Amino acid sequence: MDVAVKKNAPSKRGLILTAAVLVVLSSTVLLVQYALPVVLKNLIVEKMSAQLGRQVVLESLELRPLHLQASVHNLSLKSANGKDNELALTRLDVELSAETFTRFVPVVSQLNITGLAVAIGRNSEGRLSVQDVIDLVQAQPASPEPARFALHNIRVADTRFKFTDELLNNTLELSDIELDVPFVSSLPSDVKVTVTPRFSAKLEGSDVLLNAQLKPFENSLNTALLFSLKGLDLKELNPYLPRGSALKVASGQADANLQVNFSEVSGTEKKLSVEGDLTLTGVQLLAITPDKQSLPFLGFKRLDVKLAEVSPLLNKVHVAAIDLSDANVKARLNEQGLDFVQTLTAAAASNTAVSGTSGSKPLELSIDRIVLNNASVAITDMRQSVPAELRIQQISADIQNFELDSDKPVLAQVSLQLNQTADVKMKGSFVQYPLRADMDIDARKFPLTLAQFHLDPILNARIASGELTTALNIHYDESSTRFKGRLTTENFRLQDKLLNNALVKFSALTLNDIDIDQPANKPALFSVGGISLNDLDARLVLGADGRLNLQDLLIGNPSQTAPAPAAATEPKPKISFGTVQLVNGNISFSDNLVKPNFNANLTGLTGSLSGYSNQAQSQVSRLSLKGAIDGDGKLAISGEVNPLNPKSHLDITARATGIEMTRLSPYAAKYAGYDIAKGKLSTTLKYSVQNGALVADNQLFLDQLTFGQAVESPDATTLPVRLAVSILKNLKGEIDLDLPVSGSLNDPQFSIAGVVFKALGNVVLKAVTAPFRLLANMFGGSPEQMNHVIFAPGKAQPTLETAARLPQVAGLLKSKTDLALEVMGRADTSLDTEGLKRERLERRLGRLWLSEQKKDVSGADELVIPQQHKPRLLKIIYDQETFEKPKNQLGLIKALPFEQMETLILSNTLVTESDLKDLAYRRADNVKKQLLELQPDLSARIFLVAPDEKLGMQSPDSANATQFTRVDFNVRVSP
Repeated sequence: MDVAVKKNAPSKRGLILTAAVLVVLSSTVLLVQYALPVVLKNLIVEKMSAQLGRQVVLESLELRPLHLQASVHNLSLKSANGKDNELALTRLDVELSAETFTRFVPVVSQLNITGLAVAIGRNSEGRLSVQDVIDLVQAQPASPEPARFALHNIRVADTRFKFTDELLNNTLELSDIELDVPFVSSLPSDVKVTVTPRFSAKLEGSDVLLNAQLKPFENSLNTALLFSLKGLDLKELNPYLPRGSALKVASGQADANLQVNFSEVSGTEKKLSVEGDLTLTGVQLLAITPDKQSLPFLGFKRLDVKLAEVSPLLNKVHVAAIDLSDANVKARLNEQGLDFVQTLTAAAASNTAVSGTSGSKPLELSIDRIVLNNASVAITDMRQSVPAELRIQQISADIQNFELDSDKPVLAQVSLQLNQTADVKMKGSFVQYPLRADMDIDARKFPLTLAQFHLDPILNARIASGELTTALNIHYDESSTRFKGRLTTENFRLQDKLLNNALVKFSALTLNDIDIDQPANKPALFSVGGISLNDLDARLVLGADGRLNLQDLLIGNPSQTAPAPAAATEPKPKISFGTVQLVNGNISFSDNLVKPNFNANLTGLTGSLSGYSNQAQSQVSRLSLKGAIDGDGKLAISGEVNPLNPKSHLDITARATGIEMTRLSPYAAKYAGYDIAKGKLSTTLKYSVQNGALVADNQLFLDQLTFGQAVESPDATTLPVRLAVSILKNLKGEIDLDLPVSGSLNDPQFSIAGVVFKALGNVVLKAVTAPFRLLANMFGGSPEQMNHVIFAPGKAQPTLETAARLPQVAGLLKSKTDLALEVMGRADTSLDTEGLKRERLERRLGRLWLSEQKKDVSGADELVIPQQHKPRLLKIIYDQETFEKPKNQLGLIKALPFEQMETLILSNTLVTESDLKDLAYRRADNVKKQLLELQPDLSARIFLVAPDEKLGMQSPDSANATQFTRVDFNVRVSP
């Protein structure tokens, strides 16, 4: 029994010892598990509060030493004002690995954080609410050795982050944050192990996903970050746009799948690159104008960007593809350009100045392909009095191999539609540096009204309509610029701004085989294979102020601005063109200077001008043109002309026939004082110019020109134009005039119209001052034989020779029914005085003879007395005279010879002025009676005119002794 007791004694001691150890361990475990958390909790709160200068609140700390686990419940860090929580977590669970005791570094086998909430902010001065904490951490001395640890199975769940920005008046919130990190270690043996964290969250309701592959403690810092974003509301980014930004997001969502790669070699060379896909949908951007208006600017349905490689540190961007669908741009155009471009330019300049990036490395940008589908642009032109809108629709583009500032060719293909009518296609390539382009442009129905703004400063007209269709190849490089192709303008209408009248319109203008080449420092080439113009309608208006509407077409007075002298070395262009054709042209002319206004139309103008080149010596072109004047008169022009210098060579014949002269009544009323009742005009104009010397022949043919009623006009000529017309008419009622002119076109005082009108005035003047000169040509004979009738001195009957002229005069009056004849008798104070004396003596002798013959004395005027009886009869009359007669020495009447008695009788016969006037009247009356005997129906058109006192009573000189013993004829218009 004793032996047994002895044998069991050590076992009891062991049990006691074991029990004691267990008690100690249990006490320690209980102490660590229940007492130590209280101590640590207070210590943690105290130390953290003291170090951070913030209130730290910890609800409880739980330790499970047997499992190497610890838990923190409801830990929070108050803000500086002590009211809000800047950091709070619901639960933190940590489980240590046994390796912690073998490797003597913290090795965490599991770390769970639940219910973490971080809320920080930035005040209006830009200072972060946790800036003091950041400053405190940064002030801590760096550890000479990096911290060593190993963390496994890190999980953060049910976490949120909130950032309140008073500076931008915005709040950013990340919610539903989850982070899973399978492993991360700073131990030397683990630095090459790739860490693969996974992060997910909701950013303002949008899903954010991050997957990474990184070696955070390796020297290279190789990092691959996979970033996924889905459904981000782009409006939330507005507060984070640069200050003064010209853009604002109205709507839109963003989706992204990006990979960010980072590495650092030897602690100096850093590499950062981004690749992946970015998609924006439903985007609407607003442009902020300088006056703070928000205007719609850009919107699109979808934008896909595929990034091949973006290297921010190298300022290099390589984009694999950009695909933009259903984009639309709205803008306003003012005198300074597009409004949003001005705003963007100003904002970019401001941001560049602030950021100070002017010295950074130039951007290397390359885009493999840009595709644009169904885009549209609406531009409102505010530069015009009535704003016009340009709508560019159905824009499609495919641009390949674009590199900024590269010498590689960029391929481009673009198609679009303008204002729902014009289709434009462009295809070709261009090089940016040095600039070179080769493009084919095919445009159909391009609206020319878009060019109006460029015409407004120089033209008092506006393009009311017009469509351009062209197929051009454009080549540009440093050596030349060249255009080749075809161009057609249709439905063109140019309108006067002031009167709103059409100036020029046509249905089509076509230029074929265009070749325009402008080489550097060489003569330019302008070549057009052929030109055709259809349905031209041009309007020329002479205003009431005497100015042609085309004179006011250009704004300002070009004559006041002398052209700049061409440089001595400036090469002259080479110009050539093929046949120019005009089909169915119409030119209307209105003269508002005359009342009533004059209007005329050249219609159906069709013709051609043959080819021309200024490189050939004395190059001329053949001209042919036909048409109608006011629908009835015919017009034909033919000949040769130098189109670019008519002064050097011109040989043109223009014929116009059958022009109704009643249309010219406004001019006749103004300048002649009569309107036109009827008549037709035909003319042939031949003009020849050689080196500025003009020789011209103007042939006018007027048929049945008849003036109508008289019109009061201060500008009317004082010449008797009606008489001139009547005189100029031939027996058929026609007037045929030839008005040759000549002169030098180089003389600034020379005027073709002035010379022609002067020549026409001379014809009128000659007609009214010497009418019988013209009439004689119509009826034969000389003018001197038709304008008067000669009488023997003292006789009232014309001589037989001159009386023979009267049938010609009577025939003239019968043929020219619009003329009246004025008959004016004349008497010569010398010849007719002597003639009347002898006439009276002869009459007395005749009466005495008839009395002796017991015959009627009434025929004494025509009596022929036998010569042998005259001395006896004269002696009887002499004896009957009572004048003082010569006597002999006895005082008796002396017997005298026949001749002396006749002389004494004549010298003592008294002829008075009244006798001479009576002779003149009797002469005129006798001529009138003879004319009426020839043509009795002329009575109403023959007028006796009293003799001219000054001319009829003067004695002429001896050379014209018979000048006034006559009857003069004059013509005037028949009443």
